[in-house]
Amino acid sequence: MKQLLIPAIVCILFAFSGCKKDVPPEPKFLNIHKATSALKGEVDSKDTIYVTSNDQWVITMESGVDWLSVEPMSGNGDGMIIISTILQNNSTSLRATNVEIKMVTGSDSHLITVIQLQFNNILLNAIFGGDGNDAFVDFTTAPGGGYIAVGTSASTKGDGTGAKGGPDIWIVKINSNGEKVWHKKFGGTLEDVANTIVRTSSNNYIVLGSTLSSDGDISAHKGQRDAWLFSIDGNGDLLWERSIGGSNDEQLYNIKSSADGNYLMSGYTYSSDGDVTSNHGAADAWIVKVNPQGDIIEERTYGGSNEDVAYDAIPVSDGGYIFCGKLASIDGDAADRISGSFSAWFVKLNSAGAIGGKVYLGESDYEYGTVALEAANGDYVFAGETNTPGEFDNFHGGRDAFVLRLDGSGNVVWKKAFGGSMRDEPADLIETDDGNFVFAGLTVSNDGDITQLLGGEDAWIMKLNGDGNIITNANTGGADNDNIFKIKQLGNNNFAFAGFTDSFDDTYTDLPDGMHGWFQIIQF
Repeated sequence: MKQLLIPAIVCILFAFSGCKKDVPPEPKFLNIHKATSALKGEVDSKDTIYVTSNDQWVITMESGVDWLSVEPMSGNGDGMIIISTILQNNSTSLRATNVEIKMVTGSDSHLITVIQLQFNNILLNAIFGGDGNDAFVDFTTAPGGGYIAVGTSASTKGDGTGAKGGPDIWIVKINSNGEKVWHKKFGGTLEDVANTIVRTSSNNYIVLGSTLSSDGDISAHKGQRDAWLFSIDGNGDLLWERSIGGSNDEQLYNIKSSADGNYLMSGYTYSSDGDVTSNHGAADAWIVKVNPQGDIIEERTYGGSNEDVAYDAIPVSDGGYIFCGKLASIDGDAADRISGSFSAWFVKLNSAGAIGGKVYLGESDYEYGTVALEAANGDYVFAGETNTPGEFDNFHGGRDAFVLRLDGSGNVVWKKAFGGSMRDEPADLIETDDGNFVFAGLTVSNDGDITQLLGGEDAWIMKLNGDGNIITNANTGGADNDNIFKIKQLGNNNFAFAGFTDSFDDTYTDLPDGMHGWFQIIQF
C-alpha cells in the first residue's frame, strides 16, 4: 500500500503543477497629462508634455509644419516631450497643428493640439495667488504706471497672506513689468467678495463687493448679505467703508463714475428696510447713487413681484441712465410682459429715475444683459447671454453670448449672437478709440465662431466693427479653465484684462496648483 502512496503523491503534485497558470502580461498603455499646448509667437517658446507608458512610443507630425520642433521623437516607458517654436509667427492669426504620439506595439495613441499665438500677442502675463482659489474680477491703472487689481482670495500663503477669515476681498498692486508691489486683504471672518474697482479723481480707489461678515473691517452689518463699499489710498490703506442694504440679501455689481462727481451702482435687493425704501416683491433691480464718501444720495428699485436684477447701469449723455439685467416678473414695472420666464431686460431711465423705455429679449433661464455702454454716437450697446433660438441673429445653439445695439430711441439697430454649440458667456464689452467694440468672456465651444478650443473653459476675446461683424476673434489660456472678467484698452491695439487661470502656475512652486489671479496685456 505504501508503495502505491508515493507514486500517487507524485502524480498529484504534477497535476497541481500543471494546473498552475502563467500570470498574464500587464496590458500595454500610453497616456499624456494634457492634450493642448499653447505657445507664444516668439522663437523658442516651449511646453512640456508628460508621458506615462509601459511600451515604446513614437512621435509623428503633420507634413509641412516648419515652425515647430518636438524632442525626443521617440521613447520607452515614462518620459516627457518638449514642444518648441522654431519660427516667429508674424501673421495676423494663430497657427495650429496636431502632433501624434502612439505606441510601437500597442494600439493607444493621442493627438496633441499645438497652437502658436501671433508674435507680440502677449506683452505681459502675470499670475498671482496662494494655496487656495484666487481670482481677479477687475482692475484700474495706477498713477505713475502700474495697475491695481481687485478680486477674491481664499488663500493664506503666497500672495494670499493677511487673510481675515473665509474668502476675502483681495487687492494687488502690479508694476508695469507685471511684478507685485504689494497685496492686501479686506473683510471679516465670513465671506467677503469683490465685484469691481474704480479710481477716483483724488487718485484713491473705491472698491465694491459684498459681505456676510459683521467684524474685521466691517463696522456695521445690515443683515444677511450686504453690498459693501470701501475706499483705499495708493498704499492700500483703508480710508472709509460702508455697508449698504437692508435686513435681507443685497448685491451691487458695478460702479460707474457720473458727470456730477458721484457714483452709480446696480444690482438687486430683497429688502424693504434699511437703505431700501421700497420693494415690489422678491428680488428687485436696485439702482443706487453715492457721493465720493460713499453716502447714499438716491436709490430706486425696479421690477415686479418675481426675481428681477440689474447687472449693469451707466449714466448717459442726456442726463439719464440705462441699465440691463434679467427679470421674471409680469407685473409692476413689467406689467406689459406676458411670459413669466426670464428675459434679458434693457431699460432707459430719465434724469429723475423714471422708466422711459424698455426692451425684453429671450425666454429662458439663461437670458440676461450683463454689460451696458453708450457708444460715441449716442447709441446704446449691451452684451449678454441667450439660450433662445431665433431671438438673436446667428444663434449657434447651447448658450450663446450676444451683443445688442439700440439707437437713442430704443429701436434695434442689430442684435447678434456669438459662439458655438456649447456654452459661451459674456463678461465685458468696451468701445475702442476707433469706434469698434471688444468683447471678453469665456467659451467651451469648439465650432461656430470659435476656431480652436485650448482646453477646459477658454478666455475668449472678439473685436467687432460698428455693425457687429467680427474683425478678430481669439481664445487665450491653456489646457484647463481660464476666464476673463474685465478688459480695458491701454492705447492703440494694446488691451489689458483681469480674470483667473487654472492653466498656469504662479511664482510659488512649493504651493498647490489651483485657480490664480490672472493679469495679461495683449496686442489685439
